Amino acid sequence: MNAFPEAITGFTKLKDGLVRAKLDRRELLKACRYLRDELGFEHMSMISAVEYDDRFEIVYHITSYQNKLLLELITRTRRTTRASTPCRRFGEEPTGRNASRTI
Repeated sequence: MNAFPEAITGFTKLKDGLVRAKLDRRELLKACRYLRDELGFEHMSMISAVEYDDRFEIVYHITSYQNKLLLELITRTRRTTRASTPCRRFGEEPTGRNASRTI
């Protein structure tokens, strides 16, 4: 996947084993598949959001145990964008009443 590196809008090594990257939300599915299938990231340990007046920043913590690396992946979305659960990004179907919500 040649487009993945160009989709990152920010990349910072915070410390050994911890990297932060910013990504356009439209590239999230492609990036997560690449992280899982090509780079061996196997665990999404945390999903959170930071609320601003006009947008949310969605924060994903994705881990590669083999490489001893935690990636903090950040995307932005407008407050009116329909949310998609992150488990869909890693190939699982969401369950429960919050499976798909409008933020």
